[in-house]
Amino acid sequence: RGLVQIGGVSTEHLELYQLSQWVATVFQNPKTSFFNVNTTLELVSFLENMGIPREEMERRLEDLLTHMPIGHLLNRNIFALSGGERQLLALAAAYISGVKRLVLDEPSSNLDAAAIDRLGEMLAILKEKGVSLLLAEHRLYYALSIVDRVLILEKGRIVREVSREEFKQWNREQCNHFGLRKLERLSLEDKPLSESGEWLIEELTLHFSKKRGLKICKLPLKEGQIYGVVGPNGIGKSTFLRAFV
Repeated sequence: RGLVQIGGVSTEHLELYQLSQWVATVFQNPKTSFFNVNTTLELVSFLENMGIPREEMERRLEDLLTHMPIGHLLNRNIFALSGGERQLLALAAAYISGVKRLVLDEPSSNLDAAAIDRLGEMLAILKEKGVSLLLAEHRLYYALSIVDRVLILEKGRIVREVSREEFKQWNREQCNHFGLRKLERLSLEDKPLSESGEWLIEELTLHFSKKRGLKICKLPLKEGQIYGVVGPNGIGKSTFLRAFV
């Protein structure tokens, strides 16, 4: 029930192809939106479908690379990208489309710390270019410099609306009340690995290619403990867990 309007027009009266020219979406799982196997073809897919001249597509691609640090993702197999790299590609595809409204569902969920910083920079660029951003998030620190209004949901309803400046002043108790994460970047304490445990990876070796691979040796894990596997996107975290299982 209810009414959703974009630019004064009800979405109920827009066909999907029309809506896609008004709003772009970056999903939590970006694979659901990909159409091509090649990353560069994925970036220009929307433009091709809209009949944009090749010269304009090349201009937009050049503009994209000028403003967003994703040159390393071009002309690659999408299936060879990590989850975080796919997320950045999906955001870049939304940027190059030229659509002025962007809805993002937890875009930082698959990103490492460095990629989250790049995401924040890319969103700031979009905002500067006049793109409206609607961001659903649980990781908050990177968006504090971008967001203008904060809407807090509880049991499916908006229970609070605060400005950025007011939100930045919230203490830990206020965040806890609504089940929100810290407003500052999480810092981890560096501890040595334990030397014993009920589980032991004696040696786990896996080759991605001739030059890249995984080698995990003498890794004991205790039962009842929770371990976080962290590292840059594409370093092999998911691959390690699949191999371990």
